[in-house]
Amino acid sequence: MLSYNGALHLQVDGWIGTVELTNGDQLNIGSKYGDVNFLRMFLRANGIQDYSVEDLVDFGLGDSTPPHQLLVRGFIQRLRQVSTTGRKFAWQDRNLVSRFRPQTSRLFDAAMRAAILDPMPFHGTNQYRSYNNAENRVLVAASRAALEQITLDNFEKEDLALLRSWSAALPLFRRTQTFADLHAVESKLRSAKYYGARGYYRSALESAILILSKSGLTTLGASVITGDGFLVNSDILFETYARNILAESFVKQGFIFSKARPGTTSLFTNNQIFLEPDLLVAKGNQLTGLGDIKHKSPTAEDFYQVIVYAEQFNMKQTFILSAVDALSPQPETTLTTRGRPVSVTVIELPLSDLDVVEQRLENLDQFVDFRQISTG
Repeated sequence: MLSYNGALHLQVDGWIGTVELTNGDQLNIGSKYGDVNFLRMFLRANGIQDYSVEDLVDFGLGDSTPPHQLLVRGFIQRLRQVSTTGRKFAWQDRNLVSRFRPQTSRLFDAAMRAAILDPMPFHGTNQYRSYNNAENRVLVAASRAALEQITLDNFEKEDLALLRSWSAALPLFRRTQTFADLHAVESKLRSAKYYGARGYYRSALESAILILSKSGLTTLGASVITGDGFLVNSDILFETYARNILAESFVKQGFIFSKARPGTTSLFTNNQIFLEPDLLVAKGNQLTGLGDIKHKSPTAEDFYQVIVYAEQFNMKQTFILSAVDALSPQPETTLTTRGRPVSVTVIELPLSDLDVVEQRLENLDQFVDFRQISTG
């Protein structure tokens, strides 16, 4: 809260969206991108491409309801990936009495039961796969919420069947359990726990949280905020938007664009400072390029940063994606004057024209030769 000219002002630090306040009022936080551009970036950042201009124009940020018909479509795509790749499970023990020997037997109990000629002499435990965990419960809760929020006629039968299948996948659980699960899942998302073999869960859970926010189910909503809430960090939104377009544009050529995994590459031997470039370009297990995303024209500090990245990752070339208001004619490439030469290409992305932004991202290889960047 800031006091200025006798009035109180709220500093939101890049957040966009709506929050229902405890007195029933609604706090609307506008976007510096404009409503239509904000929605366009939001949908692409969430992997949703099948929207029309009318979908964006008809939606106003003053409405506390985000475009859930479109969000649910993206959620269904991610849910299908989880279903086909494999649901997360844990092995659990189940006690049983049986005519057949279980995986683990309680020998004393079995001997006693055999002595009295019990027709079910074996007592012990068998292991089984349990899918009843926080991640799956969040996806089940989001599937149930999605079916309540959407117009069924707007969705394909197989999509509705998928939502219904997940909705019935686990027994009914309490609302308080969903709050606890959301807290656990959001903590893991913030600490970058969803990587590796279960990495495909991350995007599905992110979409699930957005859908549950429409139902008033947020970790804050349990005790502080009642009603619908919808908040997005604008800087993270733009970074995710840019990464997703790059990933979609070059996936067929085998290139992967990702953010550096937190806490994995240290600058010093005592691991106090970690390097986390916004963009790592890889093909197979070979790093072929790296870059950073800035929300302004780059300063000397920004150039120092990417040059350090290049040195630490043994790259001869790096680039900066710079979100700006005005567009320069062509990206500029500069070369360091001392030590091992490192070239830095600055590619400006005008926020006022997302068509140009997407065109430049889709043709990144025209400005940065990451296909042939050599290490060493």
